[in-house]
Amino acid sequence: MRAPSIGTILTAILLGGLLCPAAHAGLGPQNVLVVIDEAVPESVAIGEYYVAQRGIPACCVYRVNDPPLDTFEQVIDNLATPIKQYLADEGLTDQVDVLVLTRGIPYRVGTNSMASVLHSERDDVWPGYCYFGKNGVRNPYFGKAEHFDYNRRYERDAIPIENRRIVMMLSGFSVEEAMINIDSGVLGDETYPAGTVYMISAKTSTGQPRLYPRHDQIPPVRSQLTSLGIASEHIVVTSESAAQIFDQPDVFGYLTGRSTLTSLDTLTFLPGSWADHLTSFGGDLLNQGGQTSILELTGRGVAGSAGTVTEPCNYWEKFPHALLYSRYSMGFALSEAAWMSVDQPWQTIFVGDPLSAPFAVRPVVEVNSPRDGARVGDTVELDLHVYHPAGDAISLVELYVDGKFAQTIATYGPAFGNLVTLAVDDADYTYFVSGSETSSFLLKQLELHLAGQPTRAEAVRPADPGEIAFLRVESNVAGTSGNGIPYSISAQQYIGGYLGVVVRADGPETVGGMDAVPDDDLDAVPGVGHVYLSVGLPDVDIQHTFDASGLSPGEHELMIVAYQGDEFATQGLARLRINRRPPGPSGVFGAVEALTVEPWPL
Repeated sequence: MRAPSIGTILTAILLGGLLCPAAHAGLGPQNVLVVIDEAVPESVAIGEYYVAQRGIPACCVYRVNDPPLDTFEQVIDNLATPIKQYLADEGLTDQVDVLVLTRGIPYRVGTNSMASVLHSERDDVWPGYCYFGKNGVRNPYFGKAEHFDYNRRYERDAIPIENRRIVMMLSGFSVEEAMINIDSGVLGDETYPAGTVYMISAKTSTGQPRLYPRHDQIPPVRSQLTSLGIASEHIVVTSESAAQIFDQPDVFGYLTGRSTLTSLDTLTFLPGSWADHLTSFGGDLLNQGGQTSILELTGRGVAGSAGTVTEPCNYWEKFPHALLYSRYSMGFALSEAAWMSVDQPWQTIFVGDPLSAPFAVRPVVEVNSPRDGARVGDTVELDLHVYHPAGDAISLVELYVDGKFAQTIATYGPAFGNLVTLAVDDADYTYFVSGSETSSFLLKQLELHLAGQPTRAEAVRPADPGEIAFLRVESNVAGTSGNGIPYSISAQQYIGGYLGVVVRADGPETVGGMDAVPDDDLDAVPGVGHVYLSVGLPDVDIQHTFDASGLSPGEHELMIVAYQGDEFATQGLARLRINRRPPGPSGVFGAVEALTVEPWPL
């Protein structure tokens, strides 16, 4: 075993500010739009199965009937534009973050994937086979560590791609195999699987075109997985023929570069798993000859995969980066991790359940009243208990009616007059709270205070000015292979009301150290530990009055959604049905209608 060759240990403290009271944070069933082609029986069966399994609201299902979709112009005119108009008409424009296509919708348009056409709606970005996107347009969500939000203005290389949604597809060689894929995503939720991520690569010197592009990505990602408590193996080979695994019962991740995968029947893929193989036509979904289609993976219980629909050449930018596994293991949804990982997605199709989140720690919403199915009049009195099972903060609670955002129930933020002391190892900083701070702002103050201290800190900013995605704390202490360097971070609050700062470590509070492969290219690398700092309250009781006078008579569904108060913005929800009573003749709810009395028969 080799000791780390460099002594800098990185501690990534991921955090986020207070959420705005709008219906677009995190991902839940109300944040997807399922597109079903009524002319294709498989599309109907797969789409309706997914809707049922995920509890997708009826308003979040869009049905078409065999529209012409052979060219870029036809896709824009017959699919992209009508979808946007539907979302606008239904009041869902700001709510829907993900488009979910079903088998029957083409997965390829010209040389590019349907996912990329609907995502960008631009015909000047297409690389065409073995080229990068024109005009420097690349995926602005690549490499992020924040929940996807349609309402953000993502920008990269000074060229924005504004308001573009994530696009996923549900498909299979058969309806049954598509259902297996969907079940894997649903059953994997919050299971924190004790599986292994298997990553196979080769050095550049071997000349293996499918195996060397991702070789250097793997060691730092393994280090991140180690600090998250996720097992991984890096298998270094010299030929493509050796680039597959056999007889593994615990596959949570599978990264390789082999055109044909022949050992899949010997593997057990855990619910929520991801797997992909860097090859030319893995995304040519229904081609069952030649190279292995990614549907061979999803049909065997993989929750998600990605591949290119036309010849991409072996640019790693067109395939999932290994960082997908660290993002996914940090709690992001499968669709977010997938789109964070592909730099140039214009030829890539993404297949799988967009909402699958095996490592999410979701808030819990308990509804004390009204009871499910209750009959109501003009108002509904909600009595709620909302908490986070890991003690993290709740920052926002929203109400949806029949799948559509209705109103903000509660927000939680810092209180004026409080003092908070933030400490990283032996350095600390005490801050007086004015009442408008976010966790990002507080950690910025810590960064400034730690300048020149033995423990140094640097704020790493996302695209939006003034916000901080995470704080990177560096220590000049070297670790040894298989051993981590301990760190500590805490927040203490006193005086005044509550500040509501929660500090939670994810996994062991150590960074660095991993079992190094005895190879010059694969020394143990700096570790990354994850600590989440949130502004909000971990446990709240809420009484809220909802004005139901505008609802039509009959049954309606209420969805109460609570958001975790950090950069992940993970959401938890509760549903209940209410029955809106029709008004009587006098306009008073519950009035008895006139009865017709028939004479008793003689």
